[in-house]
Amino acid sequence: MNLRLQNLKVITPIHLEKSFNITHLDLRNNRLRKLPDEICNLILLREMKLDYNFLVTLPYGLNRLKHL
Repeated sequence: MNLRLQNLKVITPIHLEKSFNITHLDLRNNRLRKLPDEICNLILLREMKLDYNFLVTLPYGLNRLKHL
């Protein structure tokens, strides 16, 4: 899923709800300060690109993403 350069400040669960089986997530070049906990439900995720955001914290459950 490519959400690069969308000027996103927030990723809502609705963004991820339809995408539970994605393997790649590109969130580069947005304005994100944090990721929702629901991102940890994307258990098939192999690659997540987060460059050029304003992240100050990451979800605690990221360790559940065994393929990342």
